[in-house]
Amino acid sequence: MHSGEGFAQAANPVDLQLVIALDVSTSMDLDERKLQRDGFAAAFREPEIIQAIQRGPNRRIAVIVMEWAGESRQNVILEWTEIADAASATAFADRLERRIPGRMALGTAIGAAMLRAAQLFGESPFDGGRRVINIAGDGVNNRGPAPAIVRDRLVARGMTINGLPIVYKSMLEGVVDGGDGREPRPGQLAAYFDREVVGGYGAFVEPVFHKQDFARSIRHKLLREIRGPDRLAADSHRQGGWPAR
Repeated sequence: MHSGEGFAQAANPVDLQLVIALDVSTSMDLDERKLQRDGFAAAFREPEIIQAIQRGPNRRIAVIVMEWAGESRQNVILEWTEIADAASATAFADRLERRIPGRMALGTAIGAAMLRAAQLFGESPFDGGRRVINIAGDGVNNRGPAPAIVRDRLVARGMTINGLPIVYKSMLEGVVDGGDGREPRPGQLAAYFDREVVGGYGAFVEPVFHKQDFARSIRHKLLREIRGPDRLAADSHRQGGWPAR
């Protein structure tokens, strides 16, 4: 088996099955969609990420990448791939970086994206590990099922949903038309993700507060997801602290 090509045998044990769900709605311009793509590609080339993967019991994780926008707009761009070492991580990053980011219309359907991401676990050829959905987005849900209702269903099935809200611009940019002329504060989108989107064991929100923070925020979020809440708690306890939610 070549670990960088996304093939795996049934019941191949991993420490983490991760769905990366990228927002490609019309409110995300091409530059931002590239920053989102390149941020994840760069993260998988980081030695710290490889080390975190290799410190797990099975020393490997499985990752799939999908793009999403409106209620019926989800598209898998990289199939399930095993990542176990620098070579497989780099191959995955190279494949992701070669993808031209999509652009899909019909609103921002976070709940529908979460449902599709959950379906992908059922299509995974890998076995075990934590099941985590890493969902990025720059706006509130305005189509399809309510994220909080979907979140509660998925958490009841043992999944965790983490959020990467892109908060440096209006959370309603490209979604509503003015109203009273006041734009929501950036922190409101982070609070919305925290309240309505994320959930499950060790769930957290990692906001992107500035355009130049994309890569750093993605790397930090991915590192937390690979290590998992138990390892983070153990490391923090040894250091005399406790990880923030």
